[in-house]
Amino acid sequence: MNPFIKYTILIGLTGGVIFGFTQCRHEPPPPAPKVIDTGRPETRSIEAADGLGYNGKAIRKKVDAALNAQDQTGQRIDKEVEQQQGQTDQSNP
Repeated sequence: MNPFIKYTILIGLTGGVIFGFTQCRHEPPPPAPKVIDTGRPETRSIEAADGLGYNGKAIRKKVDAALNAQDQTGQRIDKEVEQQQGQTDQSNP
């Protein structure tokens, strides 16, 4: 075999081995930061709608917003009822 071909193969193999070792030494990228779940626990299962072709996260956000609005309305009504009961208690000695 021609010495030029032997040296070319040797240099190619050596370069390939060196390249392989240098690529293996790179650290993997850091893991992606975890997203904090700010939704309500009772609506977590709605995100499973992704498997059916729907945007489960968007649906969950809308349901969460509706439930939060309902809770706020309920709290407002409770406060008004307490205020009215307090006024009727004060007017009836």
